[in-house]
Amino acid sequence: MKCKLLSTILTTIILSTLGSFNNVLASQMSTTDKNFSFRKKTKVPYQDEKSKIFFKGSLSGKLQINDKSILDYLEKNKSMFLNVNYKSNFKILSINKDELGLTRVKAIQTLNNIPIRGSEIILHLDKNGVVKNIIGSVNKYYKKPLSLENTHDISPNYAISIAEKQFNYKTLLEKPKAEKQVIIKNATAILVYSVNIHYTDPHIANWEVLVDAKNGSVIKILDKIRYNDDIISKGTAFN
Repeated sequence: MKCKLLSTILTTIILSTLGSFNNVLASQMSTTDKNFSFRKKTKVPYQDEKSKIFFKGSLSGKLQINDKSILDYLEKNKSMFLNVNYKSNFKILSINKDELGLTRVKAIQTLNNIPIRGSEIILHLDKNGVVKNIIGSVNKYYKKPLSLENTHDISPNYAISIAEKQFNYKTLLEKPKAEKQVIIKNATAILVYSVNIHYTDPHIANWEVLVDAKNGSVIKILDKIRYNDDIISKGTAFN
């Protein structure tokens, strides 16, 4: 009888503790910055959907394993996966060769040497330097505004200040950086700054803010913390 009573008491204490913890967690999770909603129903695409590519076979002759050789190959064969006439469409991110002599090359699509967000491809080469497959996601077609070269009317520091003002926090965990990127929306290239905002007080948060480099408007706020609860969205879009 005493054991049963003790078991009941312990169960009650545990459930009560878990309930309190869940309430605290829910309170933190429900905390919003500047009235933003992170529910999936507010999710709006901020860029065009990428085109998936996959090619397999002997896709090249023997290539030298270096940036120039790979970039020359990609530019020469860009019609395989792009429908644009611009130059310098790619940048090599990494070249790795394994113990078997096989090479993995990671490249990102670029415009004016600025990365196009999320447009990356991977090439696998055999030990003879022959491209055996290409896989990834790209923006096959887009229009480049004539003013893109001079479209960064706001400075990186100003973009950072815009991003910082989107949230309520006491101190930042790390100094924000503003990185130039290109997004493609409605088949048009848009220059943006990607700014990281990371803090732990009043709650843990790690955000990426996309700021239009032309007018300073906030295009997208992305939550970089991954939650198990699929109710939480990964970002908030702005129209």
